[in-house]
Amino acid sequence: MKLYEDKEIEDLEKWFAAADLPKDLQYDKATYFPDLRKSVNALITLLKNQNNVIFSSALDQLKRIKEILESSK
Repeated sequence: MKLYEDKEIEDLEKWFAAADLPKDLQYDKATYFPDLRKSVNALITLLKNQNNVIFSSALDQLKRIKEILESSK
């Protein structure tokens, strides 16, 4: 069972591919991405290859990263 649709992942993948991402990102107090592009690509790959509800937190992380980046503009 999964909680996310392929289109949702595809849309995020396109958004991140077109985005001018910073090198790194402090996601929250405890989470730091030293290579944001690499981290985003890994999360997208995980979602595309695993296609399982267990990994839906990766989708939540991608959405939150997008929100953070959009709010910092």
